[in-house]
Amino acid sequence: MRKLHLEKSVGLSIQDPLLTKLVNLLMKKGKKAKAIKLVSNMLEELTKSPPKVKNLSNTSKSIDFFRDAVLTVKPIFQLKSVRIAGTNYQVPAILAKHRQESIAIKWILEGAKAKKKKNVGQAFHLILAQEIRDSFFKEAYASKKRDELNRLVESNRGVAHYRWW
Repeated sequence: MRKLHLEKSVGLSIQDPLLTKLVNLLMKKGKKAKAIKLVSNMLEELTKSPPKVKNLSNTSKSIDFFRDAVLTVKPIFQLKSVRIAGTNYQVPAILAKHRQESIAIKWILEGAKAKKKKNVGQAFHLILAQEIRDSFFKEAYASKKRDELNRLVESNRGVAHYRWW
């Protein structure tokens, strides 16, 4: 019942699992309505000022753009610490799909929050939309974080044979 009320008041139907993850990660102190409002404003901002690559005319296309940005940023590997013969090794391991998406969304939000600290007067949904655009074009904090993780995985590729899981 509550979900229908939120959909009517905000005008956003949360059917996409990535948007649901985004809303749940944005939510503070159980204020889901505020998080949904923030996501809907962010999607409207993506439709108002579309990037030069795609022509976004409605909300479903902006959701597709968000999905593409997350796909661009999501990591494939993670490093797990393994202790073998008294020495700790960082062993590369493959991430599950849902975990890849969660990490990508967290990185996008971290970048947006870091930008918010620099630009105090700007609204957060504008900063979040800009961070998603930058993530799509591989210029955001999340892209740098992914590249750094890939470099670490590549440098620790030699200890991958210690993986048993």
